[in-house]
Amino acid sequence: DMELPANLFQVPELVTNYTFDEKLIWEAYGSMGPAGVEEFIFSVEGETEQLTRTLNAKQQALEHLIQAHSNTDIAKFVQHRLQSFPRDTLLYNWRKSIELSLCGGGASAEQDSKSMRSAVLNYIQDLDEASKMLSPSKL
Repeated sequence: DMELPANLFQVPELVTNYTFDEKLIWEAYGSMGPAGVEEFIFSVEGETEQLTRTLNAKQQALEHLIQAHSNTDIAKFVQHRLQSFPRDTLLYNWRKSIELSLCGGGASAEQDSKSMRSAVLNYIQDLDEASKMLSPSKL
């Protein structure tokens, strides 16, 4: 029987307890003018889009593996962890933290967006790790 990593899909506290000042974002939007808003949106999308695509592809691949090995304990364990991870909250809050840091949310917003980005990267690593655990050579 293989050892299951306890820290797989661990949720950083920042992700679930994140609060941001929506008003600050809208005020900044207003003063940017159309070109500024466009650039602003582009910088948020550019940062999040690629990683989100990577994340989605890896998660889909992992879900296929889970289905292929659905009768094993390890697949059940991975599926349970996957389902309880607040993935959408993480991606949403990461976007918001980037918006906030771009809108002059100060050093803390910048730090938040870095932490959130790390959480996204860790999640992607966990997806890789989980996929390895379900690879035919391991089972």
